[in-house]
Amino acid sequence: MRTHALVFVLLLMPNVAFAHLELLEPTPRDGRRQLKDGPCGVIDSPRGPSVATFTAGETITIRWDEYIDHPSHYRVSLDPEGDGGFVDPPTMMDFYSNDLVLLDAISDREDGGIYEVELTLPADVACDRCVLQVVQVMYDKPPYEVGGNDIYYQCADIEITATTVPDAGTMDAGADAGRDAGTDAGRDASVEPDAGSDAGELDTGGADASADTASEDAGGATDDGGCTATGGRGTGGAWFVVTLGVAIVRRRLLGA
Repeated sequence: MRTHALVFVLLLMPNVAFAHLELLEPTPRDGRRQLKDGPCGVIDSPRGPSVATFTAGETITIRWDEYIDHPSHYRVSLDPEGDGGFVDPPTMMDFYSNDLVLLDAISDREDGGIYEVELTLPADVACDRCVLQVVQVMYDKPPYEVGGNDIYYQCADIEITATTVPDAGTMDAGADAGRDAGTDAGRDASVEPDAGSDAGELDTGGADASADTASEDAGGATDDGGCTATGGRGTGGAWFVVTLGVAIVRRRLLGA
């Protein structure tokens, strides 16, 4: 009687009895449930209420727990249109066998436990019904068969938003505004001279006047020194003629 009761309890707990892989992050669709039916562990499992949101090109962390160890490897795939595109690898060691596979051949640890990997989402994919799939391909149940008893499945429902990039028109407008501001600032600076410039012009005028005064002084010094500057020659010649005329008149008067 006790044996029959134990069998009855086990039949009521199939989700725990056969589940050896649990996706922790992002939040899984079905959690720790029966994981043997692809593509997400439970036949015809609907999209769950928990949806994680990411940005195209973002690097995210994926974590799972292998709480009953199997010799195996793991792979991570992304279907932008739901879960209908996921397919099993054609052979046990056939890696990156379709375009939805983003990471493959993730090594199994002998003692199982928590796994954590970094995944960079495609930069050109934006979707509101994406599904992220993690599968464990086991080695201890040969022969391997597609759709057989060799894979555990887990899925997370996510959405990916497009990266916001300024369009060319906005960038050009900003560049034009910057150029105009720089031009106006330069024009204002050149039109409005400062006090230093005015002082410089006054100093220049003073220097010219000083030069003229110095030139005149030099002319006077030349005359005093007996040099033949043009002004000196004119004054000296007139004085000589007057002196000569006076001498001639004196001689004539004395001779008479």
